[in-house]
Amino acid sequence: MYLNTAPLAIGIILLLFAFMVGVKKQTWLLSGFNQHRVRDKEKLSRLVGHLDLSTGLVLILSGLLTPPTSIEIVMGILVPIILVAHLGMILYVQKNMVE
Repeated sequence: MYLNTAPLAIGIILLLFAFMVGVKKQTWLLSGFNQHRVRDKEKLSRLVGHLDLSTGLVLILSGLLTPPTSIEIVMGILVPIILVAHLGMILYVQKNMVE
């Protein structure tokens, strides 16, 4: 079994963040918006929680299953996809959920 600590550590942090935002509804952890202007904090916390949960799981799996010699290639593919997904979520929230 392979073990790449960087994606594994980031994945665990994202799982904790997904739990705090998605389950515990701690939307104050999210930066970049005024909490008082968000119309549906429940929907926001679910959206961010699900995205961070899926991202964290993908990173943990890549940290566990990717050989150390090819982690740069895998992360070169995963990181842009993760960034685009998070950017899309930010744009969606700003356009549809903020007054």
